[in-house]
Amino acid sequence: MRLRKRIKDVERLKEEGNVAFKTGKLLDAADKYAEALERIGADPREGEGGPLRAMLLSNRATTLVKLGRHDDALADTEASLVLNPTSFKALRTRARIQLHLENYDAAVADFKSAIEQAGIEGSDADVRALRAELKKAEVALKRSKTKDYYKILGVERECTEVEIRKAYRRESLKHHPDKVRPIL
Repeated sequence: MRLRKRIKDVERLKEEGNVAFKTGKLLDAADKYAEALERIGADPREGEGGPLRAMLLSNRATTLVKLGRHDDALADTEASLVLNPTSFKALRTRARIQLHLENYDAAVADFKSAIEQAGIEGSDADVRALRAELKKAEVALKRSKTKDYYKILGVERECTEVEIRKAYRRESLKHHPDKVRPIL
């Protein structure tokens, strides 16, 4: 009876977290998922929380990505994938995190795994969306292997020509042999 009550409580918290996420209350959603994770626990005698814990970790990771907390989100997806290694949603979330962290090889590998799993448990729309994200990741991987002059100059890709000229002058002064004082 006590276990049943705890499971209902966890389900209620999960639903509250889902509602908060859908309404854009991301901090509330992360808190609800965290509270549900505390209630479910990770007791080895109970299968370390099983698929429900994996789902909660994946949901919280997605929420943390939206909040910009990528390192915390990566830890949650790793823990989720330990419990459920075939979850295409967790693989997709980890791929997006890796893409943000500029780990392009890992992102491409995760997107490919997610596509494979989505073909088994997901819909055709999920597979198409993942393929589109995979293409973007592959382009980013290819771009990362070439010199990124925007990064060298320290400007955004969407910057103006004036900002590029300013950054170029700033960098040229740093490296000009006649302008730089030698460090002895």
